[in-house]
Amino acid sequence: MEKHILKIKYKPYQIINQKSSNRILLICDHASNLIPKKYKRLGLNTKEIKSHIGWDIGAASLAKGIASRLNSTLLLAGYSRLIVDCNRSLGHPEAFITKSENTFIPGNFNLSKAEKHNRAKLYCLPYRKKIKKNIDLRLKRKQIPVIISIHSFALKYKNIKRPWHLSVLYRKDKRLTSLVLKKLKKNQSIKIGINKPYDSEIYNIFTIPFFAESQGFPYLYLEIRQDLLINKKKITNWSQIISKLIKEIIINPKANFISAPSKDILKYFKKKNKII
Repeated sequence: MEKHILKIKYKPYQIINQKSSNRILLICDHASNLIPKKYKRLGLNTKEIKSHIGWDIGAASLAKGIASRLNSTLLLAGYSRLIVDCNRSLGHPEAFITKSENTFIPGNFNLSKAEKHNRAKLYCLPYRKKIKKNIDLRLKRKQIPVIISIHSFALKYKNIKRPWHLSVLYRKDKRLTSLVLKKLKKNQSIKIGINKPYDSEIYNIFTIPFFAESQGFPYLYLEIRQDLLINKKKITNWSQIISKLIKEIIINPKANFISAPSKDILKYFKKKNKII
């Protein structure tokens, strides 16, 4: 099992390869299961916090491996999604989740609007601002940013097995998704999911629609099954597979233009990203 990424008192994100001149920006929204001490583990035990409800198990190590192989900048959210989910609009019912799968989160019951604002300010917005800053940096260098989001999903959810090894999520812009799927289908040993175990519509997720698709930037949203990331050997294997895929597709002409921005996304989030 991974250890906490953060070892200092307060850091809302971790950044790796900040000085990279690469146009690829890797992001990991659910990289940590860290919960500040003042929240008293939100009423959960250690096993629950270390389970998939607290973070995307293996995703941070996988993302680090990819960043190293691609020499790309990587941004990792610093706190557990149980405090505030950085991949949800702040007005989403699961931004401050009260029940995850079959587990209740007592420390999130009856949160005041002020407490939600405080959590967003401390544990989410600095991460999002850093993503924007890194996108702006690439635009300033006259680079078209390629944004790649790394997640992982549990083998079972409510006792139902999920068969996919790797899933690719997209909404309307499937430029890079189509290239990845074309290459992955040549490998019969990898069971591929498309918009699984959930879809990538804007009511469900935030980071990729808001930072990539709304501005027409090429992107990938990848989900890898957590039992395939349980040790260093497996993580290394998947980081090699995914890094190779990315290297092959970003040289394609489809990755070299900004598509028409999706104005409906920003319009939607203007309302839904407000704390209610």
